Amino acid sequence: MFVKISFLKKEQEVEIEEESTVSDILKEIKLNPQTVIVSRQGEIIPDTEKVKDGDKLEAIRVVSGG
Repeated sequence: MFVKISFLKKEQEVEIEEESTVSDILKEIKLNPQTVIVSRQGEIIPDTEKVKDGDKLEAIRVVSGG
């Protein structure tokens, strides 16, 4: 199963197993889930969301400050 994920204007295709979650994909591409949020078709989805073959995801860096 393949999904595409873009981060910082770079897109990559990731091969994952059935029943994989957003968190699994972030681990695969070595992104800390506490530093990004992930969207699918413009909607923010949780790390526990299962992904489907052919999904196109976007990881967005979370910035905080004081």
